[in-house]
Amino acid sequence: MQKIELKENSGFMEFGRIPHHIYYETNSESFEDLSEKSPAIYKLTPNLLNILLDQTNNKSSLEKDYSLSIWIHKSVPRNYIDNIMFHELKEAELVLVDKLDQKSAHKLAVKFEEKYIKEFYGLEKLAELYMWRKKNINNY
Repeated sequence: MQKIELKENSGFMEFGRIPHHIYYETNSESFEDLSEKSPAIYKLTPNLLNILLDQTNNKSSLEKDYSLSIWIHKSVPRNYIDNIMFHELKEAELVLVDKLDQKSAHKLAVKFEEKYIKEFYGLEKLAELYMWRKKNINNY
């Protein structure tokens, strides 16, 4: 299992089997699909990194034309950002690569996130996360 270590509030990364450049932004302001009660979201967005790096490349493919973009709301405590990012990455991988529907992918991503927390932080942090989710997030 890959530990998520974000050194900046935004940047590019790679993860698992996801075939796209991955852009992330933590400490994000609210917008239509992102808020304190729905604090993380991913979407396929135009691949600005590819456009900037190689404007002469005329090849077209889904991997080259799009980035996976992930936003985490500014209300998320710093000590939960990496596991929430892991959840979003895993959910996106299940949807984009394994072709699961969103609801099934989310349920599986929750299980993977819990395993991630147990492996890297232990049961105490998992219990804290359960309490934080229950108090702060709509879909738990």
